[in-house]
Amino acid sequence: MSMNGKRDAFTMEDFTSIALVAAMKRGREKSILREVVDAVSTWESIAAEVSIEKSQSNRIANGFRLDILPQ
Repeated sequence: MSMNGKRDAFTMEDFTSIALVAAMKRGREKSILREVVDAVSTWESIAAEVSIEKSQSNRIANGFRLDILPQ
């Protein structure tokens, strides 16, 4: 996936600019990201529940950017 010519290191500003192009209501990009972050933050328990090895689970979790939302 690419956004604003980037394939990595997306910022909140990137999401906001895409939301404007997509004619989303103001703040919709933040609520979508919040939903995704909330869902992904449960990864550890889901991985354990389906018996994914801890080392594999950690490798996958290392790719998550749960800090993308501003505080």
